[in-house]
Amino acid sequence: VEPVGMQLYVMNIDDPLSVRLIGPLNGTNFAPSFLPDDSGLIFSSNMDDPQGGSFQLYTINLDGSGLRRITDPNIP
Repeated sequence: VEPVGMQLYVMNIDDPLSVRLIGPLNGTNFAPSFLPDDSGLIFSSNMDDPQGGSFQLYTINLDGSGLRRITDPNIP
């Protein structure tokens, strides 16, 4: 994925008008997946390096709160 601005959205599949932005977040945010309890998303992002290619995994609540980086590029 090239470092371009990409945001995360959720919607109810039965209601296309229910589209909701999660964020807004910096950088390229992609490959979201719901957490096992459906409380939020896990996704890949370069928000800490928006012009580069250092992508990390993050979680975020569906209301946009609780952003947390899961991976650490400094740990081999």
